[in-house]
Amino acid sequence: MAGGIGPGGLYRPLLILASLLTIGVGWLALVVGPAANRDIQRIAQEAKERADLSMLQTGRFMSFGNTGMVVYAEAIDDDGSLRNVFVQRRRGDEIELVVADRAWQADNDPAGVRTLRFGDGRRYQGVPGSPRFQIVSFREHGIPFQIPDFTKVDLDPDARPLIALLGSNDPEDMAELQWRFSMPLTVVVLTLLAVPLSRSTPRQGRYSGLIVGVLVFVLYANLLLAAKVWLERDDIPAWLGVWWVHLLFVFIAWYLVYRQQRFRRPKAARVTAETAA
Repeated sequence: MAGGIGPGGLYRPLLILASLLTIGVGWLALVVGPAANRDIQRIAQEAKERADLSMLQTGRFMSFGNTGMVVYAEAIDDDGSLRNVFVQRRRGDEIELVVADRAWQADNDPAGVRTLRFGDGRRYQGVPGSPRFQIVSFREHGIPFQIPDFTKVDLDPDARPLIALLGSNDPEDMAELQWRFSMPLTVVVLTLLAVPLSRSTPRQGRYSGLIVGVLVFVLYANLLLAAKVWLERDDIPAWLGVWWVHLLFVFIAWYLVYRQQRFRRPKAARVTAETAA
């Protein structure tokens, strides 16, 4: 600025770089991010629906597929069989418990069926609280169950495609849509703020405004998150949404530039301009 370069000369190269970054961030926010979230949800759904002993972890109670069965194994042998196994399955009011020394999954079952086989154990079956329980000791026992078909994944808003969000009136979908467009817009707004925040007097250090810049970014990000939550809860109208946060910081950037330019002019020029006004 001391060399005669005003805000326009400073903003020109910054906005060129910001434009490239905005395109990249927009592509990530609108295309890549939601696609990755869709894949994550699909894989998680398939993992829940898949009944496979390889999904089990020793020393932890884990749900087995979508069957309502809970399995616990103390150890897993090299061949994939389980040792010291506990299984609970609930059918209506009745509960079935199986405690066995070992368990394995049959590999010759018909399509759509899985069978867990247990060796050397006991089965307890009955209604909790009732004195009548059936107790069976066995050398080998099997529990067959149907493998559920893969159902259509009910996508969360952050995984839905852009077209689906554009035609939705649901507050969560509208909040997600505005959030995605906010990501590239944030790059432009922060670029506008960068110039006035980076200004320093001759006696100040070059990075004196760094802490202020970080605080402004934190405040900006938190206000955006708060506005998104308020929109999801339908506490604010959709036309206001998160846009008021961007407008607020654009106004702050404009005010800082205006104030710096006003006090940058010579005092005589300011007095003349104020007298003329």
